[in-house]
Amino acid sequence: MSKSEKKHFYLIGDGDDIRKRMEFYLLNSDFNAVSHFSKNLVDGIDTIKEIAMSKMNAKIIYAAGDDILFRVDKNDYQRTHLEYIIDIFLKNTGNTISFGVGENIEAAFLNLRRAKASGKGKIVE
Repeated sequence: MSKSEKKHFYLIGDGDDIRKRMEFYLLNSDFNAVSHFSKNLVDGIDTIKEIAMSKMNAKIIYAAGDDILFRVDKNDYQRTHLEYIIDIFLKNTGNTISFGVGENIEAAFLNLRRAKASGKGKIVE
């Protein structure tokens, strides 16, 4: 593990049941709903980016669709900020988002898989 990995946390977020909801709208030819939901997802991820940068001094690595990956200094990480982000995403989209947190990307990814396996709107550190 490099020195930079030891002093940072990586956080990976992935929206819960997004595909299922999109498929429902598409299979019912509800293009207005899918368009509205898509806009809400973009807004939700943009809001997460803003909160992560302002509250945790996050460096955004990627943010697309219903996924986000960012890095924060361990001193700036607070679980309460992540809980707030989950709440805001739910309010913006009507769906939950789960997060994996780790000292490197692999650990964060494994923790995201654990979070998604344990339910919706979960954080595994």
